[in-house]
Amino acid sequence: MDNRRVVEAIYKGFETGDMDTILASMSDDIVWLHPGKADEIPFAGRFEGKKGVQRFFNTAFSTIDVLEQKVHSFEASGDKVIVLGFEHMRVKATGKEYQSNWIHMYTVKAGQAVMFEEFIDTAALVDAFSSN
Repeated sequence: MDNRRVVEAIYKGFETGDMDTILASMSDDIVWLHPGKADEIPFAGRFEGKKGVQRFFNTAFSTIDVLEQKVHSFEASGDKVIVLGFEHMRVKATGKEYQSNWIHMYTVKAGQAVMFEEFIDTAALVDAFSSN
């Protein structure tokens, strides 16, 4: 399977809420990186392995509601797959919403994602999580 299809399968899992499909496309030792400080954005930081990725999603979905999520494009070059998209979310604790374009960068080896890094407007997230 080519690298782009590996990552596309992950997003198909997101669409259907199928965590097994998502995790099946990842290596056992995947590194998952979300920008920000964990005391400001609960799901920010470095998560390792499939259990770490599961913990990331459990934390994210226990703290935010997805109002809109769009994937604009997939771009593949070598072992990198870049996904461009947009999200509109609501923080459950504050009721505040944020919107941001994002870039997801995957490294794929031997048919599995081994690294994920997100680039997003962290200031918008921090503001939405702030009770001020």
